[in-house]
Amino acid sequence: MSEVQPRNALNLWKNAAIAVALEGTDGQARMLGENNPLPVSFAPGATSDPDAAREATLQQVRDGITALAGLLGSTDSLETLLSTQTTYLDQVESLLTTLGGHTDGLEGLLSALGVKDDATLAKLEEIRVLAAARATETTLASVLTSLNLLARRTDTQPVSAAALPLPAGASTSALQTTGNTSLASILGVLQGTLLVRGNPDIPAIVTLNIAAGSSASDPILLNTQAIAAIDLGPNWTAADLTVDHSTDGGATWYPMYDTFGNLIQYRISANRSVVVPLADLMRRGRIRFRSGVPGAYVPQGVVTVLTLTLVTV
Repeated sequence: MSEVQPRNALNLWKNAAIAVALEGTDGQARMLGENNPLPVSFAPGATSDPDAAREATLQQVRDGITALAGLLGSTDSLETLLSTQTTYLDQVESLLTTLGGHTDGLEGLLSALGVKDDATLAKLEEIRVLAAARATETTLASVLTSLNLLARRTDTQPVSAAALPLPAGASTSALQTTGNTSLASILGVLQGTLLVRGNPDIPAIVTLNIAAGSSASDPILLNTQAIAAIDLGPNWTAADLTVDHSTDGGATWYPMYDTFGNLIQYRISANRSVVVPLADLMRRGRIRFRSGVPGAYVPQGVVTVLTLTLVTV
């Protein structure tokens, strides 16, 4: 069994596991070996055996390799060295990852160190942009997550005076009661009978309908107005026009009379306008018109329209 030689630089070179190259005068590297011996040059005028000189030079190479082997030990340490370098590279990569969006400081650091190489600065700018983009993506992701969580919240949020723009010492309950009262008042006005306010110079025009088969018109609530004229359209089943009034919001109706006890009634026909004395229908309250007289009301055959002219008194 042959002896295993130690893995040092000298034995590796002898066994052609590694090669030694020498740069020639033409700038090309040439491998040294049996077919390409070391070049030998002599001083001008000197004579010597080229082979002996070449052997001496080769011995110097051997001595150098032996010294190198003594410094490095066996080539096994090369694997350890490479492993250590790999660890260092991993640490550098981890450091660059940790820097994240803080790479803006690298330019200042390199400037302080005197690093002005454009290529290096360009690479660092690319790293900075990528890191900033990564940081932006992370921020947007966190914002979207927060919004999604808020959108899915089902818990009741308390409302208090402290959470509302109320004056110091304001009572939320009292303000709410006042607001409800105001809203109820507005609702009552909107749901009530329209109150038409005329202008003495500009009379108000209101239309009332008598439905087909009925003798009573829509009601109207008078406040500060008086009826000055009544216009009748083409559809009218012949009858006198009389007036009813109500004091209970339209629940019950009674015929109207003048101060002499006479029934208020108007002789009217289709397409006719009747002027009404202001004293007749100048009152505060609810009234309606009837076709016919009490005990002999005349239902209209079709929808009949009464157009009233109101003035403020």
